[in-house]
Amino acid sequence: MNKKVKYLIGIILIVIFVYLFYKVFTFNVFSVYNNYSKKDKAYKSLNVVSSITIDNLEDVQDYLEVEDIKIRNDFKDYELKEDKKNKIKQYILYSDKDKKKIKSSLFIGKFSTYKDLFKSSLEIDGIDNYWYKTVNRNKLIKDNNIENDLDLFKYVKKFQNKDNKINDKLSKMQENYACKFFVNTTVPLSLNMTIIDGKFTGYIFNNKDYKTVNILKNKKRYTLTFYGDDLISEEYLKYILSTLVIGE
Repeated sequence: MNKKVKYLIGIILIVIFVYLFYKVFTFNVFSVYNNYSKKDKAYKSLNVVSSITIDNLEDVQDYLEVEDIKIRNDFKDYELKEDKKNKIKQYILYSDKDKKKIKSSLFIGKFSTYKDLFKSSLEIDGIDNYWYKTVNRNKLIKDNNIENDLDLFKYVKKFQNKDNKINDKLSKMQENYACKFFVNTTVPLSLNMTIIDGKFTGYIFNNKDYKTVNILKNKKRYTLTFYGDDLISEEYLKYILSTLVIGE
């Protein structure tokens, strides 16, 4: 075997080794959520179990106003606690028997949509996830026609039971990883979801003791969390949300 043949064989072996190393390395990096996502409780939050239609109630005389949010003021007896840094307000009604026990409360805030959070460089415990940032999430949003949070939730949920395989293309492994990473780190834990339609587009994360209403408008997510039996019935929510005015 002459030197040229040996040299060529050596080059081929190096290329094969580098390729195999690359495949194993990328697979290990982007497959950390294989199997784990199948039991990730955050996916329960994305299970749609019902819908609620909100009509418009215009005959409201007394509003509670927080920035560009107005809602009928059923909270006059509530105590206000304010987080000025994050522009969050919480109205709390304490129990008559125990002044330290919260009977019911309303939390109001305005945040980035989950769609925008998906596109941004998430920080987990103050540390940017390097591998998440390597994924072109803007392209994923565009290619999958994701217009709002509801489209995003349907999209990321499709990957719950899909595991990366070592022979998958890098772009496919990255997509799978980004969707699972996002759900694991960003989607709040809840029992399930209710879709809002009618005068608003949005959704409700349902929990046993509280419900978090998210209204999508003006490229923002307006959040109202209702806590307490008096505030979380479907009948009351449907009524109080009909008095809600945003950005007008």
